[in-house]
Amino acid sequence: MTETPERRFEALAAEAEALRQSEARFRSLTAASFEGICLSHRGVVLDGNEQFMEMFGYTRAEMMGREILTLVAPQDREIIARRIRENAEDCIEHCMVRKDGSEFEGEARSKMLMWAGRPLRVTAVRDITARKEVERALRESEERYRTLVENAPETVAVAVDEKLVYVNPAAVTMFGGEGIGREYFIGRSVYEFMVEEYRDMARERRMAVLGGAPVGAWECLARRTDGTTFLGEARAIRFSYGGKVAILSLVRDVTPRKKAEEERDEARKREQEALEEYTRQLIASQEAERRRIAGELHDSLGQTLLLIKNRIDQLLKSPPAGEAQEHLQAAAELATGAIAEVRNISRDLRPYQLDQIGLTRSLRAMIDSAAESTGIVFKARIEEVDDVFANEAATNFYRIVQECVNNVLKHAGAKRVEVEVERDVREARFRIKDDGKGFTPGARPGGMGLRNVAERVRMLGGTTLTRSAPGKERRLWCRYRLTAKLRARWESDA
Repeated sequence: MTETPERRFEALAAEAEALRQSEARFRSLTAASFEGICLSHRGVVLDGNEQFMEMFGYTRAEMMGREILTLVAPQDREIIARRIRENAEDCIEHCMVRKDGSEFEGEARSKMLMWAGRPLRVTAVRDITARKEVERALRESEERYRTLVENAPETVAVAVDEKLVYVNPAAVTMFGGEGIGREYFIGRSVYEFMVEEYRDMARERRMAVLGGAPVGAWECLARRTDGTTFLGEARAIRFSYGGKVAILSLVRDVTPRKKAEEERDEARKREQEALEEYTRQLIASQEAERRRIAGELHDSLGQTLLLIKNRIDQLLKSPPAGEAQEHLQAAAELATGAIAEVRNISRDLRPYQLDQIGLTRSLRAMIDSAAESTGIVFKARIEEVDDVFANEAATNFYRIVQECVNNVLKHAGAKRVEVEVERDVREARFRIKDDGKGFTPGARPGGMGLRNVAERVRMLGGTTLTRSAPGKERRLWCRYRLTAKLRARWESDA
């Protein structure tokens, strides 16, 4: 007799009725489950828990007697039908279909048991859509990351317990030689690829990275597989690789950059030296021109004015009457004033007294003249420095002091000024301090005074320090280290 669907369903219903006698036990076992659980026989649903009904959107009445395959997406039905026919016990992921036709990704775990001589399939179903989406996102992220790392121009290496577990093609190119492949690096110590003197430092940095301390980039001498070296810049971060704590390192060859920096530094140095040489030549040229003009004024114009004054004096010895005498007297006074002016100009252009009375007395005379011509109180302490500076150096030192005093007179608005020139067995020092209105060093507009001072100090091989601020006193120090020969003489004299 052919088994019709109606007869088959009646038989299954009878078996289901027998199963319902133990329904209380089934409900108690499945009610608290997070999964959907169902009982089936030959691919037909006999019962299920509430979670199973809600997962697919059917009522219990609608689910009872339903073919399992109607809950499976068409593309996966053949596989599931075969597993049912084979009474397979397994865990399989496939696409499932709800009552409303929407699909979701599910995981089904099946277990076979015997009831009244018939095999029953117990299936636990879990909706894994969210998990699959996360896995896909992670997979895509990993693929993008790997693509990025594999094509990165910088070396990327991952080490676990100081052993390399991954290097990208750039690392192979940077550290490897001809015929060296990626497999050469895997399992080797990271310290094998750096010069020995840097290894202890690398170990310290590794422990700092693993401890979570912030570690910036550092430079070390790296070694290629052929033994050649290059200057590398490395950055490292704590990393998870294969479930293990690892260190991911980025390395770049900074040899070209360092070479370019050195070339730029050398170019700047040459430029600075050229500028200093130009300034020295300019100052020397200025001094030479001042000497020439001072000589011309003193020897030519000064002598001429002196002759004119002498002739007028001769005429005044036998004075004419009336206005002539008054005019001659006025002319004599003008000549005297002109001679004094020429001498002042000559003195400013070329401190001739350096040759006549020496540097120390010239400095004292300069300070005395400034004090006499102004209402400023000068306190000066000038030690003997005639044998410290010779020839052009003495002129430069005199100009430094002169420029600083002139700056105070022109700009400071000071009432008191202290000037010190002192020496010992190591160096000579100049200091000037005033109680004027002050200024911001480096921000003062116009004027070349302090620049000329700084350049002359450099020409003498000394150093300067300026301290001031608006509304506060200002100070300037200059220090000059003595030559070994001069130090030895002073020490012997002492």
